[in-house]
Amino acid sequence: MATWWYCKMRNKRVWLRAALLAAVSLTSWLMALGCANRLASQYAGVSVRLAEAAVTAKQIRQANEQSASSGLVCSAAWTRGLSILAENAAFGLETKLRILSVYGDMREVAPMKLLCGSFPVEDDTSGCLIDAKSAWKLFHSGDCTGASVSAGDARYTVRGIVETYEPVLLIRNQSAKFENLEFAMPDPSASRQAIETYLYRCGSSAESEMLVENGLAARIVRGAAWIPLYPAAAAAAVWLFFCAWNKRGSARSSLPYWIAGASIAAALVCLLVRTAYWPQSFLPTKWSDFSFWPRLIEGWREQWKALSLATPLPKEIQFFQSIRRIAFLLTVALLSGGWGVSSMRLAAARRRLPSGKMNET
Repeated sequence: MATWWYCKMRNKRVWLRAALLAAVSLTSWLMALGCANRLASQYAGVSVRLAEAAVTAKQIRQANEQSASSGLVCSAAWTRGLSILAENAAFGLETKLRILSVYGDMREVAPMKLLCGSFPVEDDTSGCLIDAKSAWKLFHSGDCTGASVSAGDARYTVRGIVETYEPVLLIRNQSAKFENLEFAMPDPSASRQAIETYLYRCGSSAESEMLVENGLAARIVRGAAWIPLYPAAAAAAVWLFFCAWNKRGSARSSLPYWIAGASIAAALVCLLVRTAYWPQSFLPTKWSDFSFWPRLIEGWREQWKALSLATPLPKEIQFFQSIRRIAFLLTVALLSGGWGVSSMRLAAARRRLPSGKMNET
């Protein structure tokens, strides 16, 4: 009797552990999915990196006007300056941060969250944005909008405080030249010719540019975030079909299992169609063109080599940080989910044992 009671309580602990593991798995997966969706929305577009800072705000405005009819408009351009000391003369405080001169939408420079204040308008050359950590170091306050900060020989008024990954001071500089241009375009491969035409109108050589297809990588990451759901849904459908097959002698008993299994399988297929992303450029014109794939891989290798030699940009650093976070959460979801399923199967197997067997164990 004591052994039977011990086994029963042990089974309850196993079921409790399985429930906790399932909660951890579900929470981790939902967090990874939310992060991947945010990543896809933030990085939907094309970044153009020039070999040198050569495009001015005036040239961008002119090119935007000429290309407006085709729907190709540069939403932001920026140049990454050096790290310099910023100073609050009133308090005698200083900190090191990086100057970023921006044309257009400052949010395109790097994913950021506006904590207070507002973004400087396009012609506001005396205003700036500053990150929250630098604001605290300079002013010992989380809201220093309206205060003055000196950077080099210039003096700026803080218009807003942002949360971002590195100490930055974002300013408007009408005389600056930019080497990074951002375009909100869903299909980079179909727009390469249009971008080259746009750069020609800006006076930049097409040979000096490099396209970074942010939207492509972000969509692939978002599709990968759905991976844990596929085996779980497939296993549920198989289990329901198995139960329906075992009860095939009674149509009334087996029909609900058949319907539930078919519904889950159909939902899984629809989910695969909606979330799976297969770039059109990956499909060769003729499947007999076996040299297509080596050329594609070689192109990726050359692009990766060029990117690795270039100075990392804020968007790129933030992008890889998000990918590492998503990969960690997905790993936790898969491991905890697998452990939970194993625990439930073990508890179910013990519950099916007769009392005599349980006493023997």
